[in-house]
Amino acid sequence: MLVDQEVKNLKPLVLRSKKHLIKFLNNWKNSLLNKFDTDEKTQTDLGLSKNKLTKMFDDFMKQITKQFNSEYFDKNLIVIDFGNKYSAVGQKK
Repeated sequence: MLVDQEVKNLKPLVLRSKKHLIKFLNNWKNSLLNKFDTDEKTQTDLGLSKNKLTKMFDDFMKQITKQFNSEYFDKNLIVIDFGNKYSAVGQKK
């Protein structure tokens, strides 16, 4: 999903393992590359080539999965709230 797109009824996502994190990141990458499906579109909208975008995202994934590794998920989880409907104290009214 990109900033200019509106998606309704997205519920928070809970990532409980490195495997879940990798799946989420791969889905995000695929969505991004589907949006920027040509080098021309990527260059026009982002000012870089599609190959550069792919490499940047791959590097990002390596850094994220290195920091949020299996040991991290032994004691923690990650919650992604797409709609800003929840806070640490519960659902916003």
